[in-house]
Amino acid sequence: MKSSLGESLVHRNNRFGYWFAFHPSQQTALLKYAKAWIAFGCGSEKQILFVPLPDFLEWLSRMNKTELEERFYWHVHIAKEGESFRLETKRGCDDVDLTAFLLKRTAQDIASNCTAVVILT
Repeated sequence: MKSSLGESLVHRNNRFGYWFAFHPSQQTALLKYAKAWIAFGCGSEKQILFVPLPDFLEWLSRMNKTELEERFYWHVHIAKEGESFRLETKRGCDDVDLTAFLLKRTAQDIASNCTAVVILT
């Protein structure tokens, strides 16, 4: 089985909860696979969100983006309230409830059912 693995940094602060950068190179790498997922590590192994790539790509237009001369990336802001997680979107867009994507199986179970994952930690 072919697989793809990438990383991004996460920053935790009071305003956003968890902040990730998603780069076009990660998107390109994942689009090569029939079943691709993105995992967001939110503070501990008990708080991992595992999102199918097609779902995530639908949300990109709702995310803020930094555009520099030579590159750009999307800002992924995830907030946790109680036991719920949500993707905070840019002004004027509806946030996305991510709670259903909370990992409840082992990483080994998931790895056996997908061909590519980008892990953003």
